[in-house]
Order: sequence, then structure tokens, then C-alpha cells
Amino acid sequence: MNDTNGGFRGRSARSAKPRGAAPIKARADHARGVEATASGPGHVPSDDASQPGGPAHDASRSDKRSLAGLVNGLKTLLHHFAVGMISFYIVWVLVGTCAWVSHLGSRMPHVGAFLPGYGAPGFKISSAAGIIEFLIANVPIAGAFVAPHSILLPHRMRRWVGSRYARLAYSLHSALTLHFLLSNFTPLAAPVVMELPIPKLWHNILSFSCLVYATLSFVAHDATWQLIGTRDALGRGMIGRRAPPKMDAITWMGMTVWERGGGLAFVLFTGLSILPAELTLGDVMTRSCAAVYLRLRSKGFRDWVAMIESAHLLTWGLRALLMVGWMQTAKDGGWISLAGGVALALLLRVVEASGGGGGGRCLDTASGSVTPPPTPPE
Repeated sequence: MNDTNGGFRGRSARSAKPRGAAPIKARADHARGVEATASGPGHVPSDDASQPGGPAHDASRSDKRSLAGLVNGLKTLLHHFAVGMISFYIVWVLVGTCAWVSHLGSRMPHVGAFLPGYGAPGFKISSAAGIIEFLIANVPIAGAFVAPHSILLPHRMRRWVGSRYARLAYSLHSALTLHFLLSNFTPLAAPVVMELPIPKLWHNILSFSCLVYATLSFVAHDATWQLIGTRDALGRGMIGRRAPPKMDAITWMGMTVWERGGGLAFVLFTGLSILPAELTLGDVMTRSCAAVYLRLRSKGFRDWVAMIESAHLLTWGLRALLMVGWMQTAKDGGWISLAGGVALALLLRVVEASGGGGGGRCLDTASGSVTPPPTPPE
């Protein structure tokens, strides 16, 4: 009995389940049922590796960061490309303007094909029959350039494009309206008031070489890119030298030529190379208006003229000699042209004197500050 009872008790003890096992199993079954119900049919429990902190999760975050970096890099590249193309266009129009006033496109058509307005007034537009027709055709398009150039200044452009792009936007709209003026200008081909007494080939070589030299001097100066707004647009406005305050781009081009090549390069560029082979009445009227406007509107130009007074007078003396040389061969003696030239020179001198010039001060191209003038070159 004892063995039998003992054996029975042993089998009962081995076959008996631990106390509390049934409730634990029930709770586990219930939990699995709730999970299946909440997840729906076909739910597969997620791998622990994809949970936050797991390898798959870290790899996903790394991929997202790489994609964001690629997108930002492409945006930066496109932004720099757009700013670069706009800056190139602005410089192209400025260089083309210097060629246009010297009629380089009509003297060298293969060069004019790559310049705004074909590098000469009226390259594909018929000449006006008289002064009235000349004024009617050109005053509106000139006003379309002068008005925004004088009113939509960088400090006003900040309202629409912000400080970062204000100067570049100003340079761009000025270049666009100037390009339109150069391309649609109607010339007044007669009468001819002066012909340069210089061989055509020499004049072409001088004009082209001076234009190339001025272009290289202009683009090589780091302050040029601050002046037209490129550095601000790229977020580098405070890096490098700055152009003097209230400086216009055409005057700045002459200043870069002076800084790189000295007085001789400046006189050849501004005094001789930009003169056309034939100076017509229309050219005189256009240049006179531009000269007066520049002297009235650009403080930078007035201060610059005060700095290089001797070189400025030398350019006028050179032009006077050219006029005298032409008078030797002119049919009517050229006295009317000479009188007109003298009157224009006096008018410009009066404008320079009354326009709030530099008063004997000069501009430091490194910082834009005003300093005492140096001793004029001999």
C-alpha cells in the first residue's frame, strides 16, 4: 500500500501543473488575441532592429540626412549658377556699352555680333531723318532707362527682394533697360561733326585692345563684385574690398583701369579709344546728355574727377588736338564743330563745379573712404 500509494502520489506530483500556470497562459493568450485584433489580419510583428535605436532605424536616419544634404547641395549649386549668370550678363552689358559708344560694332562687325545692340547705334535700325524724329524715337526709351536707374535704387529694392539681393536686383534692372536702349536706339547719321584723323586700322586696334584691357581690369578687381551685388547675393558681402559709396559702374571701370595701368592707360581708354571714327550730331547729343546725367547723379564720378583733375584735363586736351587735326582737312574749316565742342566742354565743367564735387578730395578704392589727394602725376 505504501509503495502503491507512494507511486500514486509520485505520478500525481509529476503530472500536476504548477500553481498559477493556467492564469499565466490565459493572460498570454489574451494578450496575443488583443494584439492580433488591434493589428488586423496579416499583421506581422515588427523586428526589434527597426525600432528606435536599432540598426535599421539608424540606417534610415542616415539615408534621410544624405538625401537632405544632396538636395541642399543642388539648391546651392543652382543658386550660385543663377547669380553667376546674372552677374555675367550685367558685366556683358557694361562692356558692350563702352563698345557701343565707340561704334566698335560697325567698325569690327565680327566683334559686334557678340555685343549688346551689335556694338553700335542703329546697326539694324534706319537713321532718323532729322533732330525731331531722332528725339521722338529715343527720348521714351532713354526715359525707360533713366527713370528706374534713378528711382529704384538699392535701398528701395530692399523692400521687395531683401538686403541680400537688393544691389544685384538694381544692377540687373539697370542692365536690362540699358540693353533695351542700346538695341532700339535710332541714330542720327548726319551731319558729321568730326572725323578722327587716325588711320582706321590703328583706331580699331586701339579701341579693341583698350576694351579688352578695361574688361580684364574691371572683372579682376574684387570690389567690382561687391559693386554689382554678386558678393551680397552669395552671402560674402563683407569679404574683400568694397567700391566707394555712391559709385556708378562705368566710372568704376575707369577707376580700375587707372589702378591697374596708370594715367596713360586711363587717358587712352577714356580719351581716345571710345571715340567713334565719325562723330555725328546724334553722337554729340547723346554723349552730352549722358555726360550731364553722370555728373549730376553720380557723386562717385565727381569725386573721382576731383582726384584725377590733371588726367581729366589731359583727355580734353587730347580731344581738342584731334579736333584741330580734323579741321585741317574739313571742307568748311570745322569752326562750327569747334565752337560746339568748346561750348560742351564749358557746360560740363560748370556742371562738375556746381554738382557738389569732391572739393579736392579723392577716393580710396580699397575702403571707399575719402582721403587727401596725391600729388598729380607729371
